[in-house]
Amino acid sequence: MKRVTLALLLAAVPAGAEPGVTLLLDSRQGAHRQRSAEAKRYLVLLRQANQLADYQLNISTADFSAPGVAQLWQSQFAVSAKELPALAVVRRQGNRFTVDNMLRQYQSPKEAAEGAFKCLQVSAPNLIRQAELHTGVALTSRPAGAQLFVDGQPAGTTPCQLELPPGRHHLLVTQTNFQPYQKRLSLELGQTFAEDIVLAPMGAYLRVESGSTPVQFALDGGEAAPTPCLADVSAGRHHYRASAAGHYSAEGELEVAADRLTSVSIALVPVRLRVALANFEALGYTGFNTRSSGTGWRRNEWVEPYEVFLDPASLKQKMTEGLTKPGFDLVNSDPDCVISVEIKSSKDQVMGTLTMADSQGRVRETLSALRDMPFMTFDEQGSAQLRAGEVIDELLGQIGNGLQKFSPQSEHAPPDRQPQIKVDIGASP
Repeated sequence: MKRVTLALLLAAVPAGAEPGVTLLLDSRQGAHRQRSAEAKRYLVLLRQANQLADYQLNISTADFSAPGVAQLWQSQFAVSAKELPALAVVRRQGNRFTVDNMLRQYQSPKEAAEGAFKCLQVSAPNLIRQAELHTGVALTSRPAGAQLFVDGQPAGTTPCQLELPPGRHHLLVTQTNFQPYQKRLSLELGQTFAEDIVLAPMGAYLRVESGSTPVQFALDGGEAAPTPCLADVSAGRHHYRASAAGHYSAEGELEVAADRLTSVSIALVPVRLRVALANFEALGYTGFNTRSSGTGWRRNEWVEPYEVFLDPASLKQKMTEGLTKPGFDLVNSDPDCVISVEIKSSKDQVMGTLTMADSQGRVRETLSALRDMPFMTFDEQGSAQLRAGEVIDELLGQIGNGLQKFSPQSEHAPPDRQPQIKVDIGASP
């Protein structure tokens, strides 16, 4: 098939006639009259879109040499008398493009009209702002990714742009856990309906329990409420945070079902501080007793040394075993609390001092314990060791209160001590 070129011509017109951009659609076949009239509608809309107020777009469906052509133009196509000279000039120049050829090259009057404007855009690009007419919808939604149905048929997901035929259409936008959006449209030729749709969340119900431990529960960064609690929330995914005194906090994602009761049971993990035994010293005591014998000038006195002995290894073992009791963990690295212990004996007493420092070495607490030595006997060494053990037991008993001044380096439980979260979805309350 011979390729037919469409053109929009800037016509030189006789004096007294307005200048015109002329498209001559000339056909003697009556079957094309309706389609050529439809093409004219597109041309008028394109002229308005490009603000071509000073130019004429003219369409002919008959040969100007035939009688009554001017009357036919004025009656059926509302062509003014001033437009006829421009058409005549084009006719005399022989630049005639028939509807037959246009519709042979393009599938529809709309494509034919847009093709003509594209030809004009090549020759006069400064005049053309819009060479196509869109009849359809441009939709965005919050949240994005919603399903779109047009006249009951799936039409993709938002955001989207669709070409629709002129007329009435029904739009339906759906998204999980959100109220559906519906709208009826009546689109005219060249019209595009655009809208940003804010979908409303569907309602849901959330109940939170935590057993005998009171927990502060917050949703999506909002104000925390004590458990047990029941709240109306929007359906979908939420971020939660749960905290309680003396326990590791917990946070994560929670899916709340639409129009259902979602029950959450939370069991937080008690805080266990990481404790390190840095230094341990056990110091005995060396003293002197004055001895004498005889009477009068036969009396004899001398000084006799003695030692109160403490076994550091066994005492340190007792302290280490005591630090493995529930409430804290004895570690060798990255402690929350560093403990140093000193046990000292005198002739009459066994004294113990325990210092508690944070990970930066700052002393936060000092504990002490004291036991009197019994009357010195032949079993004095065993008595001192026994009293030193009692001092260690007293210091270990005081550690719990001292640890309250320390906080774990992380407020979240370690991987091996995670909170228990149980979610149950039931019926509507």
